[in-house]
Amino acid sequence: MLSQKSAIRALTLLTLVNYLSYIDRFMLAALLSSIQKDLHLSDLQGGLLATAFMLAYVITSPVFGWLVQAFKRSMLLASGVAIWSVASLLTGIAGQFYLMIAARFLLGIGESIFTTVAAPFITDFFAVEKRGRAFSIFASAAPAGAALGYILGGFLGSTIGWRNSFYIAGIPGFILALLILRLPEPRGDSKLEAFDVKKSFGVLIHNRASVCAVLGYTA
Repeated sequence: MLSQKSAIRALTLLTLVNYLSYIDRFMLAALLSSIQKDLHLSDLQGGLLATAFMLAYVITSPVFGWLVQAFKRSMLLASGVAIWSVASLLTGIAGQFYLMIAARFLLGIGESIFTTVAAPFITDFFAVEKRGRAFSIFASAAPAGAALGYILGGFLGSTIGWRNSFYIAGIPGFILALLILRLPEPRGDSKLEAFDVKKSFGVLIHNRASVCAVLGYTA
């Protein structure tokens, strides 16, 4: 376990990135009507833009959950942030439906990397008794960041246009990715135990807190 200063620094940076990721993700909804008008998209095509993001997110999350055991996590985190920052810029550049779909799919991949790797990364920075508070701070981006995405998307879209809005949302990610690369690796060079899917699910199913959390989040 590293020093408290390093832990707070890592949590602050990753929480900031998490807010930015939710803002970037939910700006699409605020700007969708303008995008549909400019690109002549139907309601079905507009809905598929969000579907492409979620499809990539669901498919790739298990993959990066496995890769986190083999690669330096700060590198994976920075790569994820850089990828979804590029995707945000491509969203602003896209001039047709298929390019927009590809950009949102790429966004899903980038955010999948960040979200999957950030959780174990934060875990290793904090002692067991402090992890609940750390994760509550990190997870505050889900409701607050999503709301900011709508607000900023609506404001920026009405003042500078939807394309420029995505440029502004994407550029800070590159700076944050560089800062993430400088974070220490709390796990060190120690090897992780082999991951047993059946055993892990068995533990989770019998963990009442975990079951309630999943049911509550689903509801």
